[in-house]
Amino acid sequence: MMLKALIVEQLDVDGTLRTFQMQPSTQGKDIVVAFADEYEDKRSGPFHFLDEDDARRFEEGFSGCRTRKVGKAYFSFDGRAYHFEGKWSGIPTERNWVSYYALSLPEFAIPVSLSVADPHRPEREYKRAIRRDDTRHRYIVYLECSSSFGRFDFVISCNFVVDEEKFLVSEYRDPKTQQNGPEGNDWRYLLDQGEQRKVQNFFVEKIHMGDNYSERWVRALRPAT
Repeated sequence: MMLKALIVEQLDVDGTLRTFQMQPSTQGKDIVVAFADEYEDKRSGPFHFLDEDDARRFEEGFSGCRTRKVGKAYFSFDGRAYHFEGKWSGIPTERNWVSYYALSLPEFAIPVSLSVADPHRPEREYKRAIRRDDTRHRYIVYLECSSSFGRFDFVISCNFVVDEEKFLVSEYRDPKTQQNGPEGNDWRYLLDQGEQRKVQNFFVEKIHMGDNYSERWVRALRPAT
Protein backbone atom coordinates (compact mmCIF):
# COMPACT_ATOMS: atom_id res chain seq x y z
CA MET A 1 0.00 0.00 0.00
CA MET A 2 1.20 3.48 -0.84
CA LEU A 3 0.13 5.91 1.86
CA LYS A 4 -0.08 9.63 2.37
CA ALA A 5 0.06 9.22 6.13
CA LEU A 6 -0.54 6.68 8.85
CA ILE A 7 -1.79 6.79 12.42
CA VAL A 8 -0.92 3.92 14.75
CA GLU A 9 -2.42 3.39 18.20
CA GLN A 10 -1.68 0.64 20.69
CA LEU A 11 -4.02 -0.05 23.60
CA ASP A 12 -2.88 -1.95 26.67
CA VAL A 13 -5.02 -3.76 29.20
CA ASP A 14 -4.39 -1.12 31.88
CA GLY A 15 -6.11 1.49 29.71
CA THR A 16 -2.99 3.25 28.47
CA LEU A 17 -2.93 4.26 24.82
CA ARG A 18 0.17 4.93 22.72
CA THR A 19 -0.39 7.10 19.62
CA PHE A 20 2.02 7.79 16.76
CA GLN A 21 1.50 9.68 13.50
CA MET A 22 3.80 9.36 10.51
CA GLN A 23 4.12 11.03 7.13
CA PRO A 24 6.66 10.60 4.30
CA SER A 25 10.15 11.84 5.17
CA THR A 26 10.36 13.99 2.03
CA GLN A 27 7.79 15.66 -0.18
CA GLY A 28 6.77 13.51 -3.12
CA LYS A 29 7.88 10.30 -1.42
CA ASP A 30 5.36 7.68 -0.31
CA ILE A 31 5.18 5.38 2.70
CA VAL A 32 4.89 1.84 1.32
CA VAL A 33 3.63 -0.74 3.79
CA ALA A 34 2.13 -4.23 4.08
CA PHE A 35 -0.12 -5.71 6.75
CA ALA A 36 1.40 -7.45 9.77
CA ASP A 37 0.80 -11.06 8.69
CA GLU A 38 1.96 -10.69 5.09
CA TYR A 39 5.62 -11.20 5.98
CA GLU A 40 7.58 -12.78 8.83
CA ASP A 41 10.27 -10.12 9.10
CA LYS A 42 10.93 -8.52 12.47
CA ARG A 43 8.82 -5.40 13.16
CA SER A 44 7.76 -3.26 16.09
CA GLY A 45 4.21 -2.40 15.04
CA PRO A 46 1.24 -3.34 12.83
CA PHE A 47 2.96 -2.65 9.48
CA HIS A 48 5.92 -3.89 7.48
CA PHE A 49 7.78 -1.05 5.75
CA LEU A 50 9.32 -1.52 2.32
CA ASP A 51 11.85 1.28 2.95
CA GLU A 52 14.36 0.59 5.73
CA ASP A 53 14.56 4.27 6.64
CA ASP A 54 10.79 4.38 7.12
CA ALA A 55 10.99 1.26 9.30
CA ARG A 56 13.69 2.90 11.42
CA ARG A 57 11.73 6.16 11.69
CA PHE A 58 8.66 4.27 12.82
CA GLU A 59 10.48 2.15 15.39
CA GLU A 60 12.21 5.15 16.93
CA GLY A 61 9.10 7.34 16.85
CA PHE A 62 6.73 4.68 18.16
CA SER A 63 8.99 3.62 21.01
CA GLY A 64 9.36 7.20 22.16
CA CYS A 65 5.87 8.54 21.55
CA ARG A 66 3.56 9.76 24.28
CA THR A 67 1.28 7.38 26.16
CA ARG A 68 -1.95 8.52 27.80
CA LYS A 69 -4.43 7.00 30.21
CA VAL A 70 -7.85 6.64 28.57
CA GLY A 71 -10.69 8.23 30.55
CA LYS A 72 -13.18 6.03 32.42
CA ALA A 73 -15.99 7.02 30.06
CA TYR A 74 -14.00 5.54 27.14
CA PHE A 75 -12.32 2.52 28.75
CA SER A 76 -13.94 0.18 31.25
CA PHE A 77 -13.97 -3.39 32.55
CA ASP A 78 -17.09 -5.09 33.91
CA GLY A 79 -15.32 -8.11 35.40
CA ARG A 80 -15.41 -10.12 32.20
CA ALA A 81 -15.16 -7.89 29.11
CA TYR A 82 -13.41 -4.62 28.35
CA HIS A 83 -14.89 -1.69 26.45
CA PHE A 84 -12.90 0.91 24.49
CA GLU A 85 -14.01 3.95 22.51
CA GLY A 86 -11.90 6.31 20.46
CA LYS A 87 -12.52 9.18 18.07
CA TRP A 88 -10.50 10.88 15.35
CA SER A 89 -11.42 14.01 13.38
CA GLY A 90 -9.73 15.83 10.54
CA ILE A 91 -7.45 13.09 9.19
CA PRO A 92 -6.17 14.63 5.92
CA THR A 93 -7.10 12.88 2.69
CA GLU A 94 -6.30 13.49 -0.94
CA ARG A 95 -7.97 12.21 -4.10
CA ASN A 96 -6.59 8.88 -5.33
CA TRP A 97 -4.51 8.43 -2.18
CA VAL A 98 -5.28 7.11 1.27
CA SER A 99 -4.17 7.39 4.85
CA TYR A 100 -4.39 4.41 7.21
CA TYR A 101 -5.33 4.07 10.86
CA ALA A 102 -4.30 0.97 12.80
CA LEU A 103 -5.34 0.05 16.33
CA SER A 104 -3.52 -2.77 18.14
CA LEU A 105 -5.69 -4.23 20.90
CA PRO A 106 -4.04 -5.40 24.15
CA GLU A 107 -2.02 -8.59 24.24
CA PHE A 108 -4.22 -11.71 24.00
CA ALA A 109 -7.37 -9.57 23.63
CA ILE A 110 -10.09 -11.22 21.52
CA PRO A 111 -12.70 -8.88 19.99
CA VAL A 112 -16.33 -9.58 20.90
CA SER A 113 -17.87 -6.69 18.97
CA LEU A 114 -16.51 -3.86 16.85
CA SER A 115 -17.98 -0.69 15.39
CA VAL A 116 -16.24 1.93 13.25
CA ALA A 117 -18.74 4.61 12.31
CA ASP A 118 -19.09 8.06 10.77
CA PRO A 119 -19.67 10.48 13.70
CA HIS A 120 -21.79 12.69 11.44
CA ARG A 121 -23.97 9.74 10.41
CA PRO A 122 -23.76 7.16 13.23
CA GLU A 123 -25.84 4.66 11.27
CA ARG A 124 -23.10 4.50 8.64
CA GLU A 125 -20.47 1.84 9.40
CA TYR A 126 -17.11 1.89 7.64
CA LYS A 127 -15.59 -1.26 6.20
CA ARG A 128 -12.35 -2.26 7.91
CA ALA A 129 -9.87 -5.12 8.10
CA ILE A 130 -8.90 -7.04 11.22
CA ARG A 131 -6.01 -9.44 11.52
CA ARG A 132 -4.65 -11.55 14.34
CA ASP A 133 -0.99 -10.71 14.84
CA ASP A 134 0.47 -13.91 16.29
CA THR A 135 3.95 -12.42 16.60
CA ARG A 136 2.86 -9.59 18.90
CA HIS A 137 -0.17 -11.48 20.32
CA ARG A 138 -2.55 -8.69 19.36
CA TYR A 139 -5.53 -8.22 17.09
CA ILE A 140 -5.09 -5.24 14.76
CA VAL A 141 -7.92 -3.17 13.33
CA TYR A 142 -7.00 -1.50 10.03
CA LEU A 143 -9.07 1.37 8.67
CA GLU A 144 -8.58 3.00 5.28
CA CYS A 145 -9.13 6.75 5.65
CA SER A 146 -10.34 8.10 2.33
CA SER A 147 -12.85 10.84 1.69
CA SER A 148 -13.89 13.22 -1.09
CA PHE A 149 -14.10 16.05 1.46
CA GLY A 150 -10.36 16.25 2.14
CA ARG A 151 -10.73 15.03 5.73
CA PHE A 152 -11.85 11.82 7.39
CA ASP A 153 -13.62 11.44 10.76
CA PHE A 154 -14.53 8.25 12.60
CA VAL A 155 -15.52 6.78 15.94
CA ILE A 156 -14.29 3.32 16.94
CA SER A 157 -15.90 1.20 19.64
CA CYS A 158 -14.71 -2.28 20.64
CA ASN A 159 -15.63 -4.83 23.29
CA PHE A 160 -13.08 -7.54 23.96
CA VAL A 161 -12.05 -10.24 26.40
CA VAL A 162 -8.50 -11.24 27.31
CA ASP A 163 -7.81 -14.98 27.02
CA GLU A 164 -4.24 -16.16 26.44
CA GLU A 165 -5.25 -19.80 25.98
CA LYS A 166 -7.87 -19.13 23.29
CA PHE A 167 -6.08 -16.33 21.47
CA LEU A 168 -4.22 -18.45 18.89
CA VAL A 169 -7.38 -20.30 17.84
CA SER A 170 -9.69 -17.30 17.88
CA GLU A 171 -11.01 -15.21 15.02
CA TYR A 172 -13.40 -12.31 14.59
CA ARG A 173 -15.84 -11.61 11.77
CA ASP A 174 -18.87 -9.42 11.17
CA PRO A 175 -20.52 -8.00 8.00
CA LYS A 176 -18.24 -4.95 7.94
CA THR A 177 -15.04 -6.63 9.08
CA GLN A 178 -12.85 -8.91 6.96
CA GLN A 179 -10.14 -11.17 8.33
CA ASN A 180 -8.24 -10.97 5.06
CA GLY A 181 -8.42 -7.19 4.68
CA PRO A 182 -9.45 -5.08 1.70
CA GLU A 183 -9.01 -6.51 -1.77
CA GLY A 184 -5.86 -5.49 -3.57
CA ASN A 185 -7.78 -3.65 -6.29
CA ASP A 186 -9.74 -1.30 -4.01
CA TRP A 187 -7.94 1.61 -5.72
CA ARG A 188 -10.30 1.19 -8.70
CA TYR A 189 -13.19 2.62 -6.72
CA LEU A 190 -11.26 5.86 -6.12
CA LEU A 191 -10.95 6.53 -9.89
CA ASP A 192 -13.49 7.32 -12.56
CA GLN A 193 -13.99 4.87 -15.43
CA GLY A 194 -11.55 6.62 -17.77
CA GLU A 195 -8.82 6.63 -15.14
CA GLN A 196 -9.50 2.97 -14.30
CA ARG A 197 -8.93 2.02 -17.95
CA LYS A 198 -5.64 3.93 -18.04
CA VAL A 199 -4.35 2.11 -14.95
CA GLN A 200 -5.53 -1.28 -16.23
CA ASN A 201 -3.83 -0.65 -19.58
CA PHE A 202 -0.66 0.31 -17.71
CA PHE A 203 -0.62 -3.04 -15.91
CA VAL A 204 -1.37 -5.02 -19.09
CA GLU A 205 1.45 -3.27 -20.95
CA LYS A 206 3.95 -3.86 -18.12
CA ILE A 207 2.97 -7.52 -17.75
CA HIS A 208 3.49 -8.04 -21.49
CA MET A 209 6.97 -6.53 -21.04
CA GLY A 210 7.71 -9.09 -18.32
CA ASP A 211 7.38 -6.84 -15.29
CA ASN A 212 6.05 -8.39 -12.08
CA TYR A 213 3.88 -6.51 -9.58
CA SER A 214 2.82 -7.62 -6.11
CA GLU A 215 -0.62 -6.60 -4.87
CA ARG A 216 0.93 -6.38 -1.43
CA TRP A 217 2.94 -3.34 -2.43
CA VAL A 218 0.93 -1.84 -5.30
CA ARG A 219 -2.40 -0.76 -3.81
CA ALA A 220 -3.12 2.52 -5.61
CA LEU A 221 -1.66 4.40 -8.55
CA ARG A 222 -1.87 7.99 -9.68
CA PRO A 223 -4.03 8.16 -12.82
CA ALA A 224 -1.97 8.45 -15.99
CA THR A 225 -1.94 11.87 -17.68
